[in-house]
Amino acid sequence: MKEKLMIVSLGLLPLIMVLGNSMLIPLLPSIQKSLHLSGVQTSLILSAFSIPAAFLVYPLAAGAALVGIAMYVREAKTGSDSVSVGKYLERAIGIFYDKRKSLFPLFFVGGLGLFLLFGILYYLSFLIEETYHIDGFFKGTAFLFPLGAMTIVSYWTGQRIKTDVELMKKLMIVGMILLFVMFGVLTMIYTLPVLMFCLTVAFGGLGFVLPCINMMITSAASDEERGFIVSIYGTVRFLGVALGPVVFEVWMHTERLMFIYSFILLAAGGLWVLYQLKILSSAMGRRKVVQK
Repeated sequence: MKEKLMIVSLGLLPLIMVLGNSMLIPLLPSIQKSLHLSGVQTSLILSAFSIPAAFLVYPLAAGAALVGIAMYVREAKTGSDSVSVGKYLERAIGIFYDKRKSLFPLFFVGGLGLFLLFGILYYLSFLIEETYHIDGFFKGTAFLFPLGAMTIVSYWTGQRIKTDVELMKKLMIVGMILLFVMFGVLTMIYTLPVLMFCLTVAFGGLGFVLPCINMMITSAASDEERGFIVSIYGTVRFLGVALGPVVFEVWMHTERLMFIYSFILLAAGGLWVLYQLKILSSAMGRRKVVQK
């Protein structure tokens, strides 16, 4: 029972942290005015919440899980003890090194997705309140469209992909194209209606990408070494969450350049993933299922 509670608690940590950041973003303009903060100081509020999560909470959570495994998991059928912590880390690091060419672009795109998500939400919060003077319920409604699209598409994608590698690749292509095209449009036109439409479609595309990346990363290692790989990916994701508002605070004063920089990052990340995983050449081939 204790082991189950520990696993559930650790599993809820990323959800709680991301939800906490999402709920805090709409309040940032009011916090800035009330505390007389500069733009950079305001953006660091989210970073102060996320960076400890990336470098302290997430590794500690992974460490706690590892200790739990070392203490409680035994191979009852054979009567032998579980693998030692040192051996576990050695094997996990070896897997990470061997598969670095496929893992690194996945890590980059996963972190980039959250970097853009929280950076754009930070920008949108100030834009809606300070430029269009929309606050309260209607401001929250504006956040509903991009976040709702990503949530719905992520849920659908997670239900559909299961362990189908070829479907994952195709959905990743669709998601990256949607992100690429929508941010391409925003480099030229970024009025509020166009912005809301493009962000809704773009983050719907992100909803295709993130579950596929999660599945590909967790499938890169066996059950025994998976926790180590996933903990590194979690750290990268939270770095994206932490850096997004800080960087976009600097970028958003020149909106066209902000969208151009975002577009360039998406192009670089998308091409890296497509090249390293050879998605373009295999996406139209026969479906293959990951062996359990």
